[in-house]
Amino acid sequence: MQVNLERWDQSNPKNGKHASAIKEPSAPSVRTVLEEVFELLEDYAPLWYTEEHHDRILTALRIRHE
Repeated sequence: MQVNLERWDQSNPKNGKHASAIKEPSAPSVRTVLEEVFELLEDYAPLWYTEEHHDRILTALRIRHE
């Protein structure tokens, strides 16, 4: 699933007219967000969350760590 972040920025009411041009200095790293999502998926274990998803996230975390 791909998310169009530019479109989200423009439609997000918290962002102003030029929000897509502004970068947040305290934005979390991709690794941090992936770890948080991984923990949520592991804790809640939705029916659609398969072992393949689990393995893909672990592989991505290992690659990002190297």
